[in-house]
Amino acid sequence: MAPTAEERTTIHEMFLSTLDPKTISFRSRVLPPNAVWMENSKLKSLDICHPQVCFTQGNYIQVRVHSEVASLQDKEHMTTNVFHFTFMSEKEVPLVFPRTYGESMLYLDGQRHFKSMSAPVTLKRDYVVEP
Repeated sequence: MAPTAEERTTIHEMFLSTLDPKTISFRSRVLPPNAVWMENSKLKSLDICHPQVCFTQGNYIQVRVHSEVASLQDKEHMTTNVFHFTFMSEKEVPLVFPRTYGESMLYLDGQRHFKSMSAPVTLKRDYVVEP
């Protein structure tokens, strides 16, 4: 059964309450007072850039790359930049479906960036792209 309007609002408010106001990333989350994460996880590796296909349409691929630095001493992450790239394929690409709420927000962000392109481009045989 799909969530009701009230349930959607509840989940959205819970998610927003965990976002770190110092960053613009869904990867930097904080717990509200007197709360615990439903699923515990530990940092196993240090990644600097996090590329992710966040939206596809036809033969277009929208990629979001979140770049951050991490202080291992303080266990804090700080966003340094967020890049958005639109790639074209010669053939149609599979649709990307978000599984989590955070992925859903990334999907919408990717879709908005894709729709904000000033002009569609055409793919020539030799892969030269012109606006």
